[in-house]
Amino acid sequence: MIQKSVGAESLRGYHQGVEVNGYKIEPGANLEGANLKGANLKGANLKGANLKGANLEGANLEGANLEGANLEGANLEGANLEGANLVMVNLWYADLTGAILKGANLESAFVEEGQLRGANLEGANLKDTGFRDADLTGANLKGATLINGSDKHKGKAEYDFYRLNASFRGANLTGANLQGVSLYWDWSNQNIWRGVDHLQDADLTNANLQDANLTNAFLTNAKLIGANLTRADLTNADLTNANLTGANLTGANITEAKLTGADLTAAVLVGVLGSPSADIPPGRGERTPVSTSWARRLLKAVGIVYR
Repeated sequence: MIQKSVGAESLRGYHQGVEVNGYKIEPGANLEGANLKGANLKGANLKGANLKGANLEGANLEGANLEGANLEGANLEGANLEGANLVMVNLWYADLTGAILKGANLESAFVEEGQLRGANLEGANLKDTGFRDADLTGANLKGATLINGSDKHKGKAEYDFYRLNASFRGANLTGANLQGVSLYWDWSNQNIWRGVDHLQDADLTNANLQDANLTNAFLTNAKLIGANLTRADLTNADLTNANLTGANLTGANITEAKLTGADLTAAVLVGVLGSPSADIPPGRGERTPVSTSWARRLLKAVGIVYR
């Protein structure tokens, strides 16, 4: 069958059998290393396609079906993937800097060591998405769903590891749903001390962090205004100068959490477990436990605003 060839700028009304820049666009296509820079692939069906190392910089993949596709090492800088189906996609080492992923479905996708600096993930489905060592600095995750909810992964340390060390520094997670997610830091492995600022300066205003594992998390200067931290594990978390105004910490575990300068105005502290820590002289790298009585005078002593 003769294939129709179209320019990269005019793939509207896509149907199977179209070629772009000489590449056949269809499910399962082998497009490894293909140059599709700026291509209009809106609504394209590339389910299960091999796009390893492909150049899709600035491409329009709005509403495209890429379920199960291999995009390892692909260049998607500035690409438009709004509403795209990226379920189970392999995005290891992919560059999504400044990409638009608004409303995209990345459920169970792998974004290990991916670059998502400044990417727009507003309203995206990130359920069971793996972000190990990914860089989401300055990304917009407003209203996104980032939940570790699959029974098949529950309790598996190797799956939790996929979430380790992702950098969300300065990211906007306003209203994001992170219920039950693992964003903890593993101090036991001295070789993976990267992304130590992974939630520093992040905006988690009104975010749902119920039952989240934030053990050893770096949340310095983070905005957690009105956040739901019910039963969250904040053991050893660094919340220095964090804004927790109106946050719900019912049943949260704050054992040895660093709360120096944190703002807990109108925060709900019912049933809080453990006691926070206070810094001793700078540079010592040690912490002195605060009395478990939670007396206001002791909270005040470490600079916590509490009314």
